Amino acid sequence: MPDAVAAQIAIPADGLDTPLAARLRSLVGLLALGGIAWALSTDRRRIPWRLAAWGIALQVVFALFILKTPLGERLFDGAGQLVVGLLGFTLDGASFVFGNLVYDTVPVGIVGQGGFSAMPDQVARTGAAFAFFVLPTIIFFSALMTVLYHLGVMQVAVRSVAWVMQRTLRTSGAETLSAAGNIFVGQTEAPLLIKPFVQRMTRS
Repeated sequence: MPDAVAAQIAIPADGLDTPLAARLRSLVGLLALGGIAWALSTDRRRIPWRLAAWGIALQVVFALFILKTPLGERLFDGAGQLVVGLLGFTLDGASFVFGNLVYDTVPVGIVGQGGFSAMPDQVARTGAAFAFFVLPTIIFFSALMTVLYHLGVMQVAVRSVAWVMQRTLRTSGAETLSAAGNIFVGQTEAPLLIKPFVQRMTRS
């Protein structure tokens, strides 16, 4: 019984979905990821703690701008919608090639003299989403980045990001652009943003 009372005091009646609990989860996640990065570092004595603290501070400022100002919210939402629309072209193209396999919902029915007759509310799940959706997305995004590099668009983006980051975090434009790209396109496609620079980048 005392254990139950202690648990009730430690965890509010609303569970772990309260604003305070959500903030604590974020803080624990930040500390955990920082600890993992420190533990896996090959030279802990050379870790620039001031740079890490400055990066976290910039994250907080950026988050406040996005979440607490109408302008930041509109800019971030607009950028997100642009990326979603762009990746939506992949879905349309994959659907044109693979049909219902992309959605992992293949109709089940009977083939008769009149053709295929689908059974209502009956679908077969292939479990092949990686082959029919994820892989075409990677191919499309890689081809798009190649075209943008050929046109010189991505070079301008990398130089612009590099100019800002050199004056704030002193990191290169390539690594910063890849990290920022995770917000919109995910970890698989983000390295494709800087594909020509990968061979010349250091391990860090």
